[in-house]
Amino acid sequence: MPGPTVPAAVDAFLDPLREAASCLGGAHFTLSPGSRGNLGEIHFWTLNNDRAIKLEDGLSFRASMHFEVLDLGRAKRRGRFRVTTRGYMYAVSVRSQELLAAHWHPTSTSPFTDPHWHIGAAALTPDGVYLERAHIPSPRVSFEQMIRLTIDQMGVAPRRDDWSELLERTEALFREYSSW
Repeated sequence: MPGPTVPAAVDAFLDPLREAASCLGGAHFTLSPGSRGNLGEIHFWTLNNDRAIKLEDGLSFRASMHFEVLDLGRAKRRGRFRVTTRGYMYAVSVRSQELLAAHWHPTSTSPFTDPHWHIGAAALTPDGVYLERAHIPSPRVSFEQMIRLTIDQMGVAPRRDDWSELLERTEALFREYSSW
């Protein structure tokens, strides 16, 4: 998301994500040191200092994202600086066992660096144990898509009446500024 300064660009990037997270409950975004000023570095945020948002029925939601602030070189109509996503990890767990996770970690040491899903052990029957370690290829997954999946498919009660419209609006911003 663009902004006239680095801190403004970071806020423009985080504000829609904060709104989206409010659909599941209270969430604080913890930023890595230097996130609001250091260019040329990969930064990250975690929800609630890497503590999951507790949901009903023993479910919990955890998320983190890597990002970089880019200097566009000259003032653009919407701002000189822009934030771009460099990776993400979203997960839904039940009683501390992962059910489903969406990952994209292009700079990790893992041989699978494209966007992918993990099916957690808690979601498998004893006959399905091979999927636990599988990297299931996927398109890029937005933060909003993961929240919508948690509400629509896992039956989590949204914490806002306007959750669907809010997620549509914040995801539209993601799509507008997505580079792939």
